[in-house]
Amino acid sequence: MFNYSNLSEKDLIFKSTEGEKAAFEELLLRNKGRIEGWILSFTKKQEVVQDIFQISCLKAWKYIGSFRGDCKFSSWMCNIARNSYYDYYRAKQRKPEISLDEIMDKQREFGGAFEFHCLGSEDHPRNKSQDSSHYLDKINQKLENLDPIHKEPLMMFAKEGLEYAQIAEKLDCPVGTVMSRIFYARKKAQKMLRPLKDELTK
Repeated sequence: MFNYSNLSEKDLIFKSTEGEKAAFEELLLRNKGRIEGWILSFTKKQEVVQDIFQISCLKAWKYIGSFRGDCKFSSWMCNIARNSYYDYYRAKQRKPEISLDEIMDKQREFGGAFEFHCLGSEDHPRNKSQDSSHYLDKINQKLENLDPIHKEPLMMFAKEGLEYAQIAEKLDCPVGTVMSRIFYARKKAQKMLRPLKDELTK
């Protein structure tokens, strides 16, 4: 297997524009920290950084063929990330979504009752310990219904806290594939959980 880590950024950009996904993934790995830091600097919300990063990566790969290389790759990506955030924010304003990450991160810390907070219904009269466990079970059951190809990397990312590269190694697939699967898994999970919000707010 070719070792892309030895290539310069210029060479990686050239190979990426020629359609080499492995070269593009190397560019992402080298610049991930800076791009995520840039996203956090204007979102101020750690929980949405990965959403914006994944959206930006998908857009960047789609348009990498038009990148002329007249600036650093990270600068180009940060510009895409900023525009992605604006699109994301406008979409959230039109149709608020449940934060899957928030549910997964706080599930053990707060127990079932935290799901009511995530679903915007913490003051609902049914927010009792036994009912909290009931809805926690419902959430877990819905997540179990995700396609295995999407559920597996999502659980590795959200529950085990693995990085994209670690998940890619475990699943023996490219980092870009992992990012794409997690992105779509999160969207599917949010859509599946939305009826619970409607049920709780009746």
